[in-house]
Amino acid sequence: MALLDLFSREKDCTVEALLGVDGRLRQGSYTAILGDDKEWEFTSFVVRYIVLGFTDFKIKLHGDLKKDLAKLAILEELCQQLGITDFRIRLDANNLWSGRPEEAINHLTALNATTENLFAVEEPVAPRAVEDISRVSLATGLPVILDESLCTLGDLSLFLNLPGKFIVNIKLSKTGGLTRALGLIEALKKKDWPIIMGCHVGETSVLTRAALISAHAAGTALIAQEGAFGDYLVEREPVSPSLQFGRHGLLDLS
Repeated sequence: MALLDLFSREKDCTVEALLGVDGRLRQGSYTAILGDDKEWEFTSFVVRYIVLGFTDFKIKLHGDLKKDLAKLAILEELCQQLGITDFRIRLDANNLWSGRPEEAINHLTALNATTENLFAVEEPVAPRAVEDISRVSLATGLPVILDESLCTLGDLSLFLNLPGKFIVNIKLSKTGGLTRALGLIEALKKKDWPIIMGCHVGETSVLTRAALISAHAAGTALIAQEGAFGDYLVEREPVSPSLQFGRHGLLDLS
């Protein structure tokens, strides 16, 4: 990012112009991330997000079915109580069932049976375990979000002819920076694959700003964005202003 900033300054243009991306689009709509917290903490975060107007939720799974069912029930009930009728949920398993696809299928099937708002699950089994990933998607009917499993164009080749439905979670810090992310996005768009612009915990406004470029390069393939936490998760931002989502999870720099 520092080099892109330097090169754009030398050419007296924006980074978007340097990369050939439309720089007029500087808005983002972000997902509410719900961690694997104690029930009272989880409930508190759900209420805060709903009050802010979020309708897109990502739940980190625990692996204990009773606890995960409770999380879904809390979110569903609070949305209903607070008048939110149009919302969606995706799950993040973070490779919980590595080498155990049948356990993943049973767990996810039980969760999916309790809600009509679940649309995908992220990394249920081991990274790049293509047969297990395909098996989970086919058995549950859920698209599998590929995070650690797909970081490069080489990884993409593993999944192109694989049975199942897939979504790619692109993180700039995972793919090797903005230019590589843009290359991967271009390849995914040619295959009509859905894209999520993700983030790691604690990313600063530097990557939030950079991710807006890749998000808008994704165009209509983009189905969700993560990040824009600003100083919610870090003690000190290295830049000013701090880029942070507002009501409805929106960030608008235009």
